Amino acid sequence: MDFIDFLKYGAIGISLALAVLSFRLLSKEQEKDVERPGFLKIIRVYMIFAMVLSIFFGVSEILVPFMHRNTKVTDIQTEIDTLDVCQRFVEQLNNCNNKLAEYDQGFYQNIIKLKRQLRLTPDGWTNLCFDPDSKAETFYLLTNIFKSLGYDCKNRSNKEMISEWESLKSNWTDDKLSYIFNSDITELIKIYLKTYEDN
Repeated sequence: MDFIDFLKYGAIGISLALAVLSFRLLSKEQEKDVERPGFLKIIRVYMIFAMVLSIFFGVSEILVPFMHRNTKVTDIQTEIDTLDVCQRFVEQLNNCNNKLAEYDQGFYQNIIKLKRQLRLTPDGWTNLCFDPDSKAETFYLLTNIFKSLGYDCKNRSNKEMISEWESLKSNWTDDKLSYIFNSDITELIKIYLKTYEDN
């Protein structure tokens, strides 16, 4: 009989293996003609040890599932608390996203988008008078920038927006008024900051 196979059954298998071994020791000792009290005492200690281990393993096999049930309850409570916390964070994240969506229409967002539009052009600048129908995004951004600067640009045509741009640009230059250069973006930012300076 291979006692290692008993280990497959865990604590109960170990207890059974110890009991079988103590029985074998006792039966082999009975086959002897001479009584050896010292050896019998050792067998008794071994049997007590095997019984204590069997009781310990038996009790642990019974108690461990109960302990795990209690931790499962706490795990469920933790999951519920975690779900509640996660929902609060999701709400906060949605609020932040809504605020970001508002900033998307803000002055600096439109400036950044306008700068990207200029980068898309081969020369890094654009002439508003040349083929204005192909520059819908640029006019949209200019309209939003003008709104941020306090202009009333509602329902303005492209031609009116060009006129408004030329009028604004004439504050810092007299050259190529219908063009938008990177330096013009800097001037727009200066004007925007002056609106806060005045307040």
